[in-house]
Amino acid sequence: MLPLGGLGEIGKNMTVVEYDGRIIIVDTGLMFPTAEMHGIDLVLPDFGYLRDRKDDIEAIVLTHGHEDHVGALPYVLREIGIPPVIYGGMLTIGMVRSKLDEHKLGDKTPLQELAAGEKVRRGPFELELVHMTHSIPDMRGVLITTELGSMLMTGDYKFDQTPVDGRPADISRLAEIGREDLKGTFHIVTTGRDNIPPEGQVVDTFSYTAKPIYLPPGEKLKWTIHVSAEEN
Repeated sequence: MLPLGGLGEIGKNMTVVEYDGRIIIVDTGLMFPTAEMHGIDLVLPDFGYLRDRKDDIEAIVLTHGHEDHVGALPYVLREIGIPPVIYGGMLTIGMVRSKLDEHKLGDKTPLQELAAGEKVRRGPFELELVHMTHSIPDMRGVLITTELGSMLMTGDYKFDQTPVDGRPADISRLAEIGREDLKGTFHIVTTGRDNIPPEGQVVDTFSYTAKPIYLPPGEKLKWTIHVSAEEN
């Protein structure tokens, strides 16, 4: 496992998992510049390692739609080339498709929605997405299995029992994975806040204007109606 970004920093999340000469990439994020980075618009991971390995890439897997996990994808595709497939949840794939259309890459890129719990095989890897919760719907952990065993990459997550889309994390599947031949679990941890409120509480205390843009159309309508009822 080789982190190309996101290790010891917030942003640029991009990890290479390699086995038997084949590669799975988990996330392709960017980082926004700090105040000291004058004249810089975006900060990208160092994916130079992949320039000579593009034919070894089996798939890119995206955990969720935040920019620090998908924002560098157009630049990775231009520099490295188009992989055989890019997997993600429904919302994540929809957001990425829009982003790639802006970069004139949408028609060339094989985006594929992968439902949580569905297993696919790419080369020596078996991939499964596990439903998690985060501040954006359709968050997925990635279970990667080879003949040596399995590893779980959680992505960003929190155990929220009142998520805005009404779908808590699949804790039962996580328990099953823990009882199987799990070789490692790799968590995304952001330090500094130990008591993060559930998204339902954030809805009650924060501005109502930003959150609906992250929801699928049907959920956006339902959520807007809920807010209107509360306000009136």
